[in-house]
Amino acid sequence: MATKKDLVGGWSLVHWKSIPIDQSKSSYFPFGEDAEGQVFYTAQGHFSLCLMKKKRTMFASNDPLAATKEEALTINREFFAYFGEFDFDGKHVIHKVKQCNFPNWINTDLVRYVSLDGNYLTLTTDHYLCDGIQVTAEVKWKRS
Repeated sequence: MATKKDLVGGWSLVHWKSIPIDQSKSSYFPFGEDAEGQVFYTAQGHFSLCLMKKKRTMFASNDPLAATKEEALTINREFFAYFGEFDFDGKHVIHKVKQCNFPNWINTDLVRYVSLDGNYLTLTTDHYLCDGIQVTAEVKWKRS
């Protein structure tokens, strides 16, 4: 059985796939098949995760706090990040979210089912709402 130590280190995104609960709908990649991301787990029990589209929309201004309303709307459609502490029981990693760009996840526990296969880590979610569709997410990482 895997241990917390097996998660420690950096991991680079292979893919983030959403699998609709309604099997008449096709699986899809919310940020595209070429999305990028990283997750880091520390021995002290901290984690940080980010996912983003490879090709993101540029803003008109070089001021990061001066986005137009239209530009601000693209942020959550192209970038996702959260961090906090984690626990691992050998089968599930529990992300105890301290901060997230999606505020509804702040101060929540996100349970991810863990599969470790050599240098690959796959995290799978329970059902959740993503872009208006009930899905299960499969997020596959490769050890960096």
